[in-house]
Parts: sequence; structure tokens; C-alpha cells
Amino acid sequence: MPLPSFVRSFSLWLPWVLLVAALVAGAWLRRRHRAELRAAQNQSDEKLATAQITLRRISQAVESTSDAVGIGDMEGNSLYHNQAHMQLFDYTVEELNAVPEAGVLFADKRIAQEILQTVKAGRSWRGETDVMTRAGQKIPAFVRADIIRDEAGQPVGIYGVFADVTERRRMDRLLEEERERLKVTLQSIDDGVIATDMGGCVVLMNPVAEKLSGWTQAAASGYLLQEVLPLLDEHSRRPLENPALRMIRSGRGTRSVQTFVLVGADGTERFLTESTAFIRTGSNGVAGIVQVLHDVTEERKRSAEAARAGKLESLGLLAGGIAHDFNNLLMAMAGNLTMVRMDRGLSAPVTQRLGEIDKIVLRARDLTEGLKTFAKGGTPLKKRTQLTAMIRETASLALQGVPMELVCVLPDDLRPVEADESQLGQVVHNIVLNGAQAMPQGGKITITAANLDEGGDPAVKPGEHWIKVSIADNGPGISPEALPKIFEPFFTTKPKGTGLGLATCYSIIEGHGGRLRVESTLGQGTTFHLLLPAASALATRQ
Repeated sequence: MPLPSFVRSFSLWLPWVLLVAALVAGAWLRRRHRAELRAAQNQSDEKLATAQITLRRISQAVESTSDAVGIGDMEGNSLYHNQAHMQLFDYTVEELNAVPEAGVLFADKRIAQEILQTVKAGRSWRGETDVMTRAGQKIPAFVRADIIRDEAGQPVGIYGVFADVTERRRMDRLLEEERERLKVTLQSIDDGVIATDMGGCVVLMNPVAEKLSGWTQAAASGYLLQEVLPLLDEHSRRPLENPALRMIRSGRGTRSVQTFVLVGADGTERFLTESTAFIRTGSNGVAGIVQVLHDVTEERKRSAEAARAGKLESLGLLAGGIAHDFNNLLMAMAGNLTMVRMDRGLSAPVTQRLGEIDKIVLRARDLTEGLKTFAKGGTPLKKRTQLTAMIRETASLALQGVPMELVCVLPDDLRPVEADESQLGQVVHNIVLNGAQAMPQGGKITITAANLDEGGDPAVKPGEHWIKVSIADNGPGISPEALPKIFEPFFTTKPKGTGLGLATCYSIIEGHGGRLRVESTLGQGTTFHLLLPAASALATRQ
């Protein structure tokens, strides 16, 4: 059956229609592709412009930095130097690459090799080392080196930054020198110095402060000042707040005129005065406080000894006059009593009464003899004397018939003294006998002696030589209340004592230009220290 005419007509036009459609579609697609290309180009141009701006900014930053910056490839060849790099080393990229020697920028070539190996292994390297300029000058520098990676994370290069630390090292050296001067100063002064932060915690102590407190700086660091330096009231012995802590709270500096008591780790009491100041920073801020402690213990002792010596001298003159006159009266009384007792007609009660009176007269005569000895303590008849044999003999005689152990540790090379041997023997006898009487059930008395030179005791001045004799017992000790008074005339803790024995001893030692001191702890015993100038020191001083 033949096709309809419209079908035959469509089949004739269909190829042409398809051709036209294909041409139109192709034109549209080309136009669209060109638009996409233009958009991509514009985006690429924008990215490139942004990258160029960023690169320019990075370049400006790298060029403006004072640190030397260099970039190289993975083999260590130079690719880029900033201006600071060229100023420091005086090499352009081409000149540095032309040098055949590896690691020419480093004084120690091993460091250059270490840096390269470290960075290639994917690790950063940083540290201080000496670098070398083109002129051969060695410069200390802080060096940082690391790897450069592409967008895929692959290593493509190495960069290094060199910071000249010459000035910092100079400042560090000056700071260390200043710190050393401060250390020497703090160690050489006689006062204790403690510095704290604004929280009152210890940050620094000099050796004197360590000795006073019993703490080392390492042990005290970080502890509150109140714990390291517990101060007591001089009279009540009650704990006091450290004035430095009050200063931190108030914000005002103080200088205390009050004397404080510090009890050391060994129980020794020291008398201190203090002054405190703020540690200020350069911006007028406050970093902490510094407290200076002045030990007035020896000054107190010297003042007390001087006062005691003056009082003893006055009492000695008075005692001598009274003893002389009173002894004459006692002699008359004793003579009359003797004559009365010769009367055979006296009754037994009267004779007994007269005997009691005679005993009282004898005791009064012993008292006057003590007063006379005390009065004569300032006028010894001196001669060159070696005390070792006298001390042993006198101590042994004082303990005859007494259940007491005597230990003498006396060196053969003990220096001689210019002394009245009789008076010094009386001193040793009285002190040993006092120790024995304090231990009626028996005990131990130890006598030691030693030569003293400068630094061995505050009494020994430069160029002088002294000796020290110590007499110690292990008896009950002396109470803190009685200890300051034991050298005072007529003060005694014994029921039948006269209170002149130790006062006489003190007067005798002072008359020899020496010192008599005592240490005692309840329940642990008492030690008397006799300090005397050696014969050579005395001759030099005279």
C-alpha cells in the first residue's frame, strides 16, 4: 500500500531538520563551554591574584624580619635568601651555591649535617650554635629548620631561620655577673637576708639567714616566712607575726626597733632586730619583699657582761671594805667567846649556847673571807702558767670522797696563759664542786680544753690567740629563769649557799681579761666555758 503524501514529505525533510537541530545544539554547547571557560579563567585569575597578593605579603614579611631566612631544595642547595640573611652571612644565593664545601654557614660542620638529616627525617630542628659569615666571623645564633611540603604533603624543600643572639648572650653574661656579685655580697655580709614573693613565700636566703633559721634555701623555698622564721616576743615568749607579713598586707615599709627572739632548730635562742623593704620592678611594681635580720645576741651578752663587770667592781670595793671591818669585829667576838668558854663554872646549857654562837661566828668569818676573795678578784698576781696539770689536780682534789666520775680531755699543746694560778685554781675548784653538789647521787664531770684562733669565738679578735676550758656536768641543769642571775653576788639556789662562789669566779676571770660563760638545759646538765687570752696574745696586745 503506498505511503500517504505527508509521510513521504516528512521523511524528505527529517534529515534537514535533524541537521539544523544539531547545528543549533552545537552552537549552544559551544557558547556554554566558552562561558564556563571564561568563568573558570576568571576564578583562576582571582586565585592567582590572591596568591600573588599573599605571596607578596609573605615576601614583604620575610624581607622585613630581622631574622635571616634561607630556603633550599632537598639536597641542600640554596634557592632564596632574604635581606637579613645576606646581611648576616654576606652570601647571595649564587655565591653560596658556588662554594664547594658543605655546611659553610656553620662553625661546626657536624651541626649542619645533623640539621639536614633531622629535617629530611621529617622532624624540626632548633637550638643554639655558632654560625660563620663569609668574612670568617663566628656569631652565636638560634637556628630553626624544618621541611617545606607541597599540597600533597610531599617534601619539596627546606627552610632555615637564623636569629643573632650575640646581644642576648651579652645580657645573659652581664646578668650572670650581676647575680654572682649579688651572691658574693649576700654571702659576705654579717646580717641574714631573706627574700619572699608577695604571697610571703621564701624565694632566697643567704648563708647567715640559713644559719639563724636552721633551714637551707633549697628546703625553705616555697614555704611561708612564718614557718621558716617563727619569731617570739622577747618578754612573754609568745609567737609573733613576722613584721614582713604585716608590711605585705599594709603596703608600707617598716623598720622595727623591737627585739625579737628566734629559737633555732637546736633550741638555741637568738635575739634579732629586723628591717624590711619592698623589691620593686622596673615599672615601679612590687615583686616581693626582702627582710634583713641583725643578730644582736652577742651585743646583748657584751652589754650584760659590761654591766655585770661594772656592778661587780663596785660591789668588790664595797665588799672589801665591809669584809675588813667586819672581820675585825668577828675576831674580837671570837676572842671573847674563847675567854668566856674557859670559865669552868658555866652550866651545860650556857656552854652549849656559847658553842652555837661560836659556830655562827665561824660561818660569818667564812662569809667575810668570801667577800675578801671576791674583792681581790680584780688584782691577780700573774705569771706565765701552763694550766693542764693544775686543772687535773684541782678537779681531782675537789672530788675527793665524792662518788663522781671525772673525765679530763686536755691537749698537750694547750697554750700557756699569763695568770694567777691560785685564783684560776679557785675558779676550777668552785665550778667542779658546784657540779658535784648538783648531783648528790653521783654523776659525771667532763673537762675539755682547746686552743682558740680567730673565728673560733667572737671574743677572739684578729691576730689573737686564746684558750678555752669547758667544765660540763650531766646533772639536773639550771632553770631558764635562774640562768641569767647565777653570776650575781648573793644569788644562790642552794639552801646554805652564800651566793659568792660563782660571782667570785666571774670576777677572777674578768680580772684576767677573759670571759666566763654558762650553758644549761634542764635535765641535761650544765657547762661552764672559761675563755682566757694566751700568753702570746696578751703580750702582743700589751
